[in-house]
Amino acid sequence: SCRVRQASGTMNLVYTFPRVVSPMTPVLRQRWSRFFAGVRAHEETHGRIARQMMREAERSVAGLEIANDSSCNKARSEARRRIEAVYAQYEAKQNAFDVSEHREGGHVEHLVMALIK
Repeated sequence: SCRVRQASGTMNLVYTFPRVVSPMTPVLRQRWSRFFAGVRAHEETHGRIARQMMREAERSVAGLEIANDSSCNKARSEARRRIEAVYAQYEAKQNAFDVSEHREGGHVEHLVMALIK
């Protein structure tokens, strides 16, 4: 048989944020700070969802055991299937979050409008 005793994934999250390179008036600096705090919070929520996905993928594979699978091909296939299912579930959560945040009148629209007004 082939057994996965434990699973440990690696995930690298890289956030790329906009930055202002020219001087700002004090009023614009204050609006930018509020905008940037909102953008950071939005992206950190995506990061939190991704970390939850990683933990769930690890749990879904840990303890997997396939009898009569000395080469572990069936176990690898089943582990991949489980991980892909978890990924699809969490990708749907990421997309639902963006749909909510980016909808007309949503949080992102409020952030942008507060910045440009």
